[in-house]
Amino acid sequence: MRATYVVNSANGLSLTPSCALLRSVHARARGCMQPPPQPACTGLTLAQSVIIGGSAASSTPTVQIGQTFTYRITVSGTPGAAASTVVDALPDGIDLDGSPLPNGCSSSGSVAARDLTVTCNLAAFAAASTVTINLPVRVTPVANTGTIPTASVANTVVLNAGTPSAVCDTQSVDVVVAPVRTGIGGKLGPTVVAPAPWQA
Repeated sequence: MRATYVVNSANGLSLTPSCALLRSVHARARGCMQPPPQPACTGLTLAQSVIIGGSAASSTPTVQIGQTFTYRITVSGTPGAAASTVVDALPDGIDLDGSPLPNGCSSSGSVAARDLTVTCNLAAFAAASTVTINLPVRVTPVANTGTIPTASVANTVVLNAGTPSAVCDTQSVDVVVAPVRTGIGGKLGPTVVAPAPWQA
């Protein structure tokens, strides 16, 4: 550790360790105590669910290509909880359905580039309350490759607060995308059966 010193010239030249050094070696150095900063995430709670047909899914739901459903994100705060940011990087094959985004939310990227992200900025909580963010989405074939999302697709939401930003919580929910028949090259369409040699 490199020691730093403060020059005292009022009563002659003397050297005393700086407060930063004293705090690092003795937490009770007189005149150097500062209250520890409160964690930016204190009082903030994040949750996420899948809404299909107006109701929250009680288990991992199965969805179809072209089907729409909603990711419901809730942020609860106690009085004085800090301003926060919700970041939702949507998984491959999941697109916004074109509905207006909630107030304070914006999107960037695209399904084609596989970087579609929704960011929502929330104000500090003056009183205890819950903010609900509904993101209507649509299941699409995975962009560029033409393949179909299968099995479990996870959507992970991150809650950040403070400067510099600290991760307060992450919440994930899954949906299962039902397999569909595919055509030539994995493109969406009817199943193609190759003719027998005597039919070619």
